[in-house]
Amino acid sequence: MKLADVVRRWYDGAEELWEVVIQLFTTKKYQFALFFLHLTLEKILKGLYLNKFSEPSSYTHDLKKLTVAIGVSLSEKELQELEEISSFNVSARYEEYKSMIYKKATREYTMKWIKIGEKYKKRFLEEVKKYE
Repeated sequence: MKLADVVRRWYDGAEELWEVVIQLFTTKKYQFALFFLHLTLEKILKGLYLNKFSEPSSYTHDLKKLTVAIGVSLSEKELQELEEISSFNVSARYEEYKSMIYKKATREYTMKWIKIGEKYKKRFLEEVKKYE
């Protein structure tokens, strides 16, 4: 399989997951919507890394680390937002953290983070265009 095909699969997977985010939000599964929000951004960043460096990124779910490794310029506030979004990954995967995210994941909180995540989704996809 060609590198371009593998990269495209990362981006296509991210688009599919974004639809899942919206579906989960609509059905009030807020903690899972946040998890898939994180996964959407992670897939875009891993595809971007692969496209830029022609090799897979290190094994990480940390959006801040991936963004820095790729060389996307972000403010301190933006890096903090990515850290918060990365926490959704851990919170949804491990039982000891699930109750914490469940309590935080109100409709308003989730909507706020989906809007923030959508901003990064668009921004990262703009970065993708530099390598196409």
